[in-house]
Amino acid sequence: MWAVAWSPDGRRLASGSSDGTVRVWDPGGSGDQVVLTGHDWHVWSVAWSPDGRRLASGSHDETVRVWEPDAGDRRPGAAASLMRWIWSVGWSPDGRQLVIGTEDGAIRVWDPDASGTSPLAVADIDGGVWSVAWSPDGRRLAAAGADRVVRVWDAPFRDAAALPLTGHAGLVRSVAWSPDSRRLATVADDGTVRVWDPEAAGRPAVLLTRDGGEMRSRSVAWSPDGRRLATGCDDGTLRIWDPAVPRQRPAVWAGHQERVESVAWSPDGRLVATGGLDGTVRVWDLEDAARPMTVLAVRDDPVNAVAWSPDGRRLASGGEDCTVRLWEVASGVSVVALGLGSMVCSLAWRGDRIAVGMTTTWTVLTLDASAATVGTGP
Repeated sequence: MWAVAWSPDGRRLASGSSDGTVRVWDPGGSGDQVVLTGHDWHVWSVAWSPDGRRLASGSHDETVRVWEPDAGDRRPGAAASLMRWIWSVGWSPDGRQLVIGTEDGAIRVWDPDASGTSPLAVADIDGGVWSVAWSPDGRRLAAAGADRVVRVWDAPFRDAAALPLTGHAGLVRSVAWSPDSRRLATVADDGTVRVWDPEAAGRPAVLLTRDGGEMRSRSVAWSPDGRRLATGCDDGTLRIWDPAVPRQRPAVWAGHQERVESVAWSPDGRLVATGGLDGTVRVWDLEDAARPMTVLAVRDDPVNAVAWSPDGRRLASGGEDCTVRLWEVASGVSVVALGLGSMVCSLAWRGDRIAVGMTTTWTVLTLDASAATVGTGP
C-alpha cells in the first residue's frame, strides 16, 4: 500500500497499491471492496473529489486516472499521460480541477471533464516540489520546494502565471493556508517562518523570526481560529507564533530530546500534540501555565504521527514500533495499543475510524468507547 484516503462522508476508504490496483473499501459496512484496474505500475496517490463521486489516482506508469467507483463500469472515465512518474494528486475544493505533482518537480493542473485536453503546465521546480496546498476557498494554489521560491496561482490557471514569493534562503519544506484563505505560512531550511499576503503582491512577507532565523522547522500548522501558528523544530521544541508580529520571540515549549516529527492542534485550539524522534508523545496546554505539558508515551522508537479525534477527547499516535496507541487525553491513559507489524507513517481520523498508513500494508481501526477492532487490506 502506497496511499490511502477517506471519502468525504467518512464511509469508504480508497487505497493505491504496488500491484497497480486502486481499491475502495467499506470498513464499517459489508467489508466488500471494489477493485479498479487500469494502472500498469505502483499507485502512489489517491484522492476523492469533494462530492465523493469520483476518485483520482496517480501512478508510476506516468498516468493520472479518474474513476467513478459507484458506476457499473469499473474502468477509468478519464486518463492523462504526463510522461513522468506521478507522485501526488489533489482535487480543487470545487471538484473541477486536479493538481498533479511529479517526481521531477513538475506541477500540472488538469480538468478531467474537458475532453481531449492535456494537463496545463503550471510550473517545473528544480530539485522537486516539497509542499502543495489549495486555499480552503479553492481560489488559489500554493507550491514550494528546493528552489526556495513560493509560488501562488489564481484558479482556474488559464494563463498559468504564478505570483512568485521570494525571501527564503533555503529549501521550503511546508506551506499552509490560514483557515480564511487570506494568508500563507511557510517554513524553510534557512530557519525562518514567514507569513505572506498574496493580495499584497508588492509587500514582503511578515518575517516572524529574528535576524539569523530560528531553529529549523519541518512543519507548520495554523490554529483552528487562524490566530496562531505552531512549528515543530529540529531542536525538539514546539514554537507558537503570532502570525501578525514580525521578528518576534515565539513562545517556546521545550520537552522533546530530539526533533519534532509531527504537530497537531486540538479541534478547540487549546491543546497541541507533538510526536518526536525521542519516542515521546506530548500534549501542551497553551492556556494553563501551571500544567503546560503531559507526556503520554516514553519509548525507544520515534513517533511519526499524531492525530486528534473529532471531539478532542482522544489522541492517536504511531511510529517505528509498529503500534498504534489511543490515549484518553484528560487522564493520560493509553486505552488501546495495537501491534500492526509495520512502521506507522501517517494517521487520519474520520468519525469513529482511523486510517493508518504503514510501510507495507494498511489498516482501518473502528473504535467505540470500550474497544478497537481492526480491518486489514493489501
